[in-house]
Amino acid sequence: MACKEEESRVGGTLRPSDVIRTDTIDDIQAFSIAEDSIRTSKMSAEVFGWVEDPLFGTVRSHLFIQFRLSADAVNFGTDAELDSVILSIPYAGFFGDTANRLQIGVYELDEAMHKDSSYYSVRDLAVLPAPLAKVGQVEVHPLKKVVVTGEEQSAQLRIALDKDYFTQKMLLKSGSPELSNNANFLPYFKGLMLKAEGKESKGCLAYLDVLNGLTAITLHYHNQEHDSLIFQLVSNDSSVYFARIDHQGYADAEAELKRQVTEKKYDGASRSLYVQASGGVKVQLRFPGLKGRYAGRRVVVHKAELVMAPDFEVQGGYDPWFHPSSLSMYYKQDSASSKTYFLPDYLNLGSDFFGGKYGEDSTYRFLLTQYVQHLLTEQISGDYPLYVVANGAAIQATRVRLKGPAHPDRRNRMRLILTYSVIDDLNK
Repeated sequence: MACKEEESRVGGTLRPSDVIRTDTIDDIQAFSIAEDSIRTSKMSAEVFGWVEDPLFGTVRSHLFIQFRLSADAVNFGTDAELDSVILSIPYAGFFGDTANRLQIGVYELDEAMHKDSSYYSVRDLAVLPAPLAKVGQVEVHPLKKVVVTGEEQSAQLRIALDKDYFTQKMLLKSGSPELSNNANFLPYFKGLMLKAEGKESKGCLAYLDVLNGLTAITLHYHNQEHDSLIFQLVSNDSSVYFARIDHQGYADAEAELKRQVTEKKYDGASRSLYVQASGGVKVQLRFPGLKGRYAGRRVVVHKAELVMAPDFEVQGGYDPWFHPSSLSMYYKQDSASSKTYFLPDYLNLGSDFFGGKYGEDSTYRFLLTQYVQHLLTEQISGDYPLYVVANGAAIQATRVRLKGPAHPDRRNRMRLILTYSVIDDLNK
């Protein structure tokens, strides 16, 4: 339905059946490159853990998160004692095989985070050396609900933290200026780092819902007057948090990906291309021969569609290495520039027409009608590279290997399908 409507809006009056032509073009210069760092602060979820991906190699992601007082003027009462301290963060999804366990370390930050700052996937913060928890072989159950104090709650990561530490940090500071309000508390307790440690298994990645109301450090305590008391340090809209994502230089990635991304050798790029979320890998492409192909002719483009097919096999009917549900595309006027531009088809027709979603025919398709028309009329330079990236790159770890423009599977290789008319023919 969307494609039919788009066709009626571009070149709709130039449709005599004897002059409409269709070309399938695989003269596409494409290769994979490392993504620039991406902003991971203030996202709806954060990627955490580490995983050995059979195609893309090892990915390791640490979480930095700030906690705030849930009430001012904190006083734990007379002879208060801690019973337990639990860190809880609900899951928002996962990547990889969750049968593989994680080893997790929890550390106190020794460097403040600031609400008016943006934090990127390459950023690190200083931490104090003594762990507040060092948990081996944590099971990740992103779909399994838990029972907490007799009530069922959503699936969540739960880690017991050091009671002695929080006795000193919290209970013995009862009624102090440090616990009087968040302005005083945040410099005193800067937050936590959740560190993905160890390599006892192939690991997995968890998406953590850091703004969920269940995300908290919960202090279970009693005092002289009451048993079973609770106080929480919470993560909310005023908190700062981000993920530090490390792709380990793609040392363990498959050979062709390493050739393109780390060695910058692109002789095999025409066969296989790679896209990875989490600040990983993107595809850069151009249509170098397009203008010359139609030189000397005035062409009206009715439809130009870039088609890309994944190159993977699913074993056993289930694949935990999720491919992106949609891809996105932009261009730069200089490959070295950080400034990006939306394509005219996206700006003028909207995302529904522009495309990029993984379709029922197992392909990703982008409608580039106006962009290609602008290339042919030199309103956009053919030297400007296009980039294909994974949508939701900051909150997911999806990835896909694509069949390039010279893949042996000719039917499903990357291609530009161009439907057009030549104006000179129409005037005869």
